[in-house]
Amino acid sequence: MKNDNTNKSTTEDNVIVRLVKSTELKTIDKINRECLRENYDMDVWEYLYFVGKIYVAVVDNSIVGYLCIASLPDSEVEGKVIEFKNSLDKNSNDITFVVSFAVLEEHRNKKIGNKLLQKLEKYNDSNLVLNVRVSNASAQHLYKKYGFEIFGDPEVKYYSNPTEDSYFMYKKSTIKKN
Repeated sequence: MKNDNTNKSTTEDNVIVRLVKSTELKTIDKINRECLRENYDMDVWEYLYFVGKIYVAVVDNSIVGYLCIASLPDSEVEGKVIEFKNSLDKNSNDITFVVSFAVLEEHRNKKIGNKLLQKLEKYNDSNLVLNVRVSNASAQHLYKKYGFEIFGDPEVKYYSNPTEDSYFMYKKSTIKKN
């Protein structure tokens, strides 16, 4: 019997989330450029591939979204991250950044973002942080659904293209560091 996927709609059940392969970084770059106004050069994706984790959402053998996280050394953090870190208990756990997160427009509102964000549950021993455009209410809603909260006032002119403020959001670790 022939397997016909032409009429199959995308649901959370037929989405596979896995780690990206190095040969797929150009696809991540393409999705980033298509979905977001903030883009990275390929050397940044290659760096993040080695220092972080990039999860991809795959539907019918095609990558339709990604979630990139990384723990960065103190020497590479600034602004709200330092403020947030200073607000934590001195025995607090490390900070993991949600560096970039995107789902192709034609695959949004199909729980793919949820499936990707579920991977963050593996990092409940780390304080998770991210930035989101003040105008991106749908992303803020999704992050709040996963336990993120806004920290402090918006960061003024954080984004360019166009210039816009950013909310710094965090999710504190659920595990106490010894």
